[in-house]
Formats: sequence, C-alpha cells, structure tokens
Amino acid sequence: MADYYKILGVARNASKNDIDRAFYKVKSKFSSEDVEDPYFKNFYRRILEAYNVLSNDKLKTQYDQKFDFSEQKISNGKKEEEKILNEPIIKYFKSNQESLGKGEKLILSWEASFADKIILDPVGKVSPTGTKVIWYDDLAEGETEYNLTAVNENSGRKVSRNIQVKKQFSQETEVLKDSVDIPKEERKEELQDSENVSSVDNKQNSNLIRKYAIPVSIGILFITAGVFFFNKAERDVVEIQSEVVDELSTQEEEIEKSLIALDWKQIQREKQLLAQNLKVSSKSEDRRILEFLDGYRALVNQMNQTFYEDENYEKVSSALYTDQSENKTEASKFFEKLENNGFKISQSEGSPFIEEKSSHLRSVLEPNISDATALGYLDLYLESIDSPCCHDAALMISFDDLINRTYHWGELITKAENSSLADIASRRFANHLYLLFLGIDNTPAFDYDSEMYNNELLKKLERHKLDYPSALSSLEVSNYLKLLESEEYIKNDKVVDYVRGLSGASFDLTSKSYFERFRDPDFRYIPNAEKIIRLSDAENRRDFSKIGSFYAPTVNRYWNDTIVDYTNLKSLYETAWSNSDFSWNHIQNIEEYEGNNLELITKFEYVNKDGDTIYQFSSTHFVFNEDGLIEEVYGVDSDNTYKSLRDSDFDYISDEEKIRRLLKAEDDRDFDKVASYYSSNLKRYWHITEPTFREIGNIYRDAWNTTSYSQNIILNIEKSGFRTYDVQVRFAFYSKNQNQPEAKESFTRYIFNDKGLIEEVYGLIDNQG
Repeated sequence: MADYYKILGVARNASKNDIDRAFYKVKSKFSSEDVEDPYFKNFYRRILEAYNVLSNDKLKTQYDQKFDFSEQKISNGKKEEEKILNEPIIKYFKSNQESLGKGEKLILSWEASFADKIILDPVGKVSPTGTKVIWYDDLAEGETEYNLTAVNENSGRKVSRNIQVKKQFSQETEVLKDSVDIPKEERKEELQDSENVSSVDNKQNSNLIRKYAIPVSIGILFITAGVFFFNKAERDVVEIQSEVVDELSTQEEEIEKSLIALDWKQIQREKQLLAQNLKVSSKSEDRRILEFLDGYRALVNQMNQTFYEDENYEKVSSALYTDQSENKTEASKFFEKLENNGFKISQSEGSPFIEEKSSHLRSVLEPNISDATALGYLDLYLESIDSPCCHDAALMISFDDLINRTYHWGELITKAENSSLADIASRRFANHLYLLFLGIDNTPAFDYDSEMYNNELLKKLERHKLDYPSALSSLEVSNYLKLLESEEYIKNDKVVDYVRGLSGASFDLTSKSYFERFRDPDFRYIPNAEKIIRLSDAENRRDFSKIGSFYAPTVNRYWNDTIVDYTNLKSLYETAWSNSDFSWNHIQNIEEYEGNNLELITKFEYVNKDGDTIYQFSSTHFVFNEDGLIEEVYGVDSDNTYKSLRDSDFDYISDEEKIRRLLKAEDDRDFDKVASYYSSNLKRYWHITEPTFREIGNIYRDAWNTTSYSQNIILNIEKSGFRTYDVQVRFAFYSKNQNQPEAKESFTRYIFNDKGLIEEVYGLIDNQG
C-alpha cells in the first residue's frame, strides 16, 4: 500500500481537520473531466484512497498498525516519525505467465519497501515499484530466471525472490499491426495486463479499493508529471471511459439475476438516447463526437460505481486471477454480457473495471461522422484504448510508436484549428512530448545512474526530424535537442523545468502565446538593441521558435512583404535558409534612432549551393511596437553599412586622398571597400540616378567579369569646384573578349557631400562609362 500521508502531504500526527484541508486543497486542482485523463487517473485515485482511509478513525488505525508506524521521543522533547523496519521487504514479485509463446510478451511486476537499492537480474537497477515488459524474441532459449533483490544499505540486509519463465515453441500467435494510420508500421500488439493483487492476503485493502477506486483505463502512476500538470489541466475528453451500443437495438432487458446486478434496461435506454442525439444534432461534427463520448463516459462511470459497490466485486476480481475460482462460471457469464453489450472488463493495479470496446464505439460513430479531422481524432482516441501507452508507470509501447503518436497529435493540432478538438489535441501532444523528453518512472528517458539521455531514443528523434522536417513534432523535438546539447545531454533542473513548462503551452504556430514560451525571462527588461543581438543569434542557429518570440503577431512589413503573420514569417525564413547550407550574422554595429527605430549593420556570411562562401555587408532597419516586439523589418542603404571598412584616418584625410584610395580598392576588386567611400544617398553614378548599393555593386562586378586584370593609373586630379574633383586616369586592363591587354583614358568627376562621402560620379566625355 502507498504512503497515504505522503500523498496528501500531511504529517503522521495530523488532525482530521488537517487531513480534510490537505485533501480538498489537492482535489481542487482537478476538474471532473481531469480524472478521466490517463495521466491523472491513478494519481487522483490514490488521493481519494488516502483521504478515505486517513479520515476514518478505524481504517486509519488499521493502516498505521499494518505498516507499524510509531512515534518516538527524542532528547529535545519533540517527536520524530520514523519507520521501525530496517528489513527490506518484497511485497510481491510476479509475472503474467509462466511460459511465453511466439508473439507474446512477459510482464514482470514488483513492489518493495524499506530498500535503498532494487536490482532485477539480468535487467539491472530498477525502481522500488515497477513493471518490466519482455518480448518473446528477447528471451533466451529454454528457461530464464529473473531474480529481484532488495537491499537495505543501512542495515546491510537484503532479500531476494525469483521467477522462472519458459520459452515455448509449440504455439504461434499472430503479430498484429499498429492501428496508427500514417505512417503505418508493423509492431507487436500490446495486450493490456495489470498487477494481480491478492484478495486473500489483504482483504481489507481489496475492500477499500472496491469501495473507493476511480475507474482507470490505463495503469500509469504519473505522480511527478501530474503534480505539475494538473494545475493547468483543462477539460479533456481524450481518454473518456465510455461506450456505445448498437443504435438499432431496441430490445429492453430486465435486470437479470447475475453475479453483478447492473440495470441493463436503463443502460440500454441511455445508449439509445446518445445514439439518437448523435444522429439528429445540428452541431458541428467535432462537438457531436465529443458530446457523444462525454455521455458515454458518464454512463460507464455509473456502471463502475455499481460494480465497485456490489458485494460480489471481489469474486469477480478473484475469478480474473485464477481458474480454480468457484465463481469462474458466473463471472464468465458477466464478462460475456458486457462484451455483447459493447463493454469489456479491464484491469489496473489488480483492480478490474468496466470500459468501452473500441470496435463497438467505432461501429456507431463512423457512420455518423464524415469530417476527416473528427475521424482522425477518433482514430487516436480508440488507439489509446486498444493499446495504452503506459501501465504501472512503465511505457508499454515502443519508442517508434510513441514518436508516431506524438507526430499525429501534433498534426491534429494544425488540422483542428478553430475547432473544439484543438485544445484536446494540444494537451495530448504535450503529454506525449513529456513521455518522449523525460519518460516515466519505470521507463525513464534518462539513464538511472549517469542521467544521460537515452542514446537510442536520441537517434530516433534525430531521424524523425529528417523524415518530417515541417511537422510540429519535429519543431518541438528540435527545440528540445538544442537544449539537451547545451546541457551536454544530462538531466538537470533546466531540462526538467523546460519539459514541465510544456503543460498548458500553446502549440498553435499562429498564436502569440506559442512564441511566448521561448522568450528569455528578462525579455521585458532588456533594451531593444539587446533583443536584436539575441535575434541574430537565433537566426544563426536557425531556431525559428526563438526567432518568432521577438516578432509581433502581425508584422506590418517584412522586407518586401506586408502584413505578415507567424505562418508566413516561418515560410519566408525557411525559404531563405533553403538557399544556403550555412549562414551567419557578424554584427558590426547597432545604431539607435528616435522612437523605437534601430539599424543593424552586419557582415552576412553564407555558403551557397555551389559551396562558395560569400560575405555581404547590409543594414537592416527594425521598428519595435509598445510591447517591445518587432513590427517592421526592411533593408536600407545607410552611411553606416560600410563604416567599419573605412580607414581609421578617414575623417582626417583630404578628398583627393580618398579618390586615390578608392581607385586602389577598385584595382583590388574589393567592392565592400569601394562602397565605403560612397554616400548611401548617391544622386548619380554615371548614367544611373539615385542608385542603390546593390545596383552599384552589380555594375562593378559586371565590369570585373569582362576583364581578368585592371589598373587605374592616375594622370591628374584637379579641383574644379566646391568639393568637386576632375580625375584623369589611364585605365589598363586585359580584355577577355579580345584576349589581349588594352588601355584607354577617362575623365571622371567626383563630388563629395558634407560628410566626406561621394554623392555623384560621372564621365566628362560623352562616350565614357
């Protein structure tokens, strides 16, 4: 039995009022729908069990006696609670079967107390309570012995139990395919098994479970995740425990004399009413399917309440675990009755409960639902019933299947936009990401000892990114792997807090709240210049989630595009990235102007598809809104663009010297240096008026491409007006077209502005240029 005091968070000497307050404080975190979520079910059930025992004086006394809790006085007069037992205890160690046939799996389960180290040989170190799944193909030939050892390091004592399992060859069972539609992969069918608790050894415990247990469809004790997830959890009907019967069935049966007395007549009426509402409702199909499942959840819960309170509940439980039960025949009839009416018996932690049959549920819903998104949701929902992801805090499906389910929940978010399924898909997606990123108690994503991330899972996540680069799941995986890399793939508080933060997060790439997740904690307090530096770093890493966190939901202008949302922005970035294998912003300077206007000057480095490394200076103008988010981005020609390339004495040398150095830069064919002498507001360049730096650059490069060599030989520089110079040059070059050296003279006028930059250049002879 679990530590009920620890579950409620109270001391062992807590008063009844303390227990009441603790229970209602924890219970208030759950809504009625939350307790149906597979990630919360077992946790909520144990909270309820703990309260029911500790709030009842008689049951509390029995509970305390059973675990032999006592209080002992210490020297300062205070009482300290401690466990007396130093002897390690293995409460149970069992398997679901003694021999294994082809296609089957072995489920080992155990629980130990008062032990510091639990070793399952030949598996290795395990947690005190857990489950291990072993497939037929993984068993050695013949018989295999599994030995569980519990060690109390304080006392030095240990205790062991073992199980012999035989590998059979006489029977062949079919290996089924996964029910996931896209992409379909063959795998072994997961069979839902549960722990077999002994009703003989602990009858009081069994009565307690029978009376107070909440129905659970999968046995996942996810306390660590649940403690942080439930305070943000909202209404989620993904794991609804409901069922539908054939809508055409009109026969009403009287309550029969059977092992469990369910009111089948009332059950039939309620099922028929739900089926009829499904047909005639004028609501959207996503609402119809959810309301239908919601109704069946309530129906199954009512049936389970009757089931738990029935005096024969324990007989049914006993009949499930042994063929020698005297109630086996009657129990079989009850099971058959459930099957015929669209229900089935399932088990969790040794406790049987009623739940829906997915095949029957599908047979009623599919004929009445045509919307592809609603049907996609139904497929994922029924898959979780047929093949639960987890059981007894252990993963029951392969890593491949888990990644596949995560992918499909992510795709459903996009498809279900603006429908009632969107929030549900987001929560299911977040839960599956939690399993991928952190794992659960008995199937952790990090190694128990080294705390390094599972290498096999890491490789599969990297493969998923390559297979589905545009998928939402790949985006989240990419963000997480970048974090892991920065933390050297070791589990720490930063990693755990990040994953826990996914609870309640938005995964809608069109929403502002999605990108808020990726903002730095100090985002609101840092200056806009610092934001630009961090944005550039995110662009270097091609991390769009981080990039998007700096932008407003609607960007009024992004270079040549206007009114750009997050989806369009992502597409523009991805298109740019697709043209280069590598890119990097080397920040030269950031200029701040009035208001929220800033100018970023960068030396942009990138590798084109031909493998050439290109460098390009540019200036980008940013406009921030009142919230500190970017609402405009566009390129500008600025006097600051090439400022970093100017000589240190630029402001002190004469205009004539600048002309000499400009012509030398032309000889060196260094356009960036050439451009540093020109004004961004160039009025005229030969025959072009008000040219941009890009246009001037194209003219220079075209000229250089026609010659393999060129040199400006200055013959004369004469000042002809205010900051105006006429330059006579003998231009020598090697013509590629003529395949011979040539030379010609030119007369060019240069006019400087008051900043010492050239604002006009043109030839003095008509046939020049």
